[in-house]
Amino acid sequence: MRRLRSLTIVLGLGGCSTSKQDWFEKFEELTVDGFCAPTQYFRQCFEIDEAGCRKLASETIHACGMKTFDQLPDRLDRADGEKFGRIIGSCAGGEYDRRMAAQGKRHGGGKCDDPTAWVP
Repeated sequence: MRRLRSLTIVLGLGGCSTSKQDWFEKFEELTVDGFCAPTQYFRQCFEIDEAGCRKLASETIHACGMKTFDQLPDRLDRADGEKFGRIIGSCAGGEYDRRMAAQGKRHGGGKCDDPTAWVP
């Protein structure tokens, strides 16, 4: 999850701003990479390979992003990127978890049941 937090900061684009369409497209791409890195929660705590993770993460990130897209300002700065990155990421992570748990593919125990193990 540290990588995901860093990602939202990077996607804030420092002191610059970017259009919401450009921000969202880059956010989707980088967040799927972050979700599906081998050491991340979404790979460690679920019975899923990288291709399956990337497909599900892409679906959930896109769906959550579309729910939020109209709330995005026309141009996003760093603070906006962080704010909306957290909102979309939280939604997507929760949906990913729910879908995998519903299929009986969530591993329990250890750090998979400890949210503090995944945040800085």
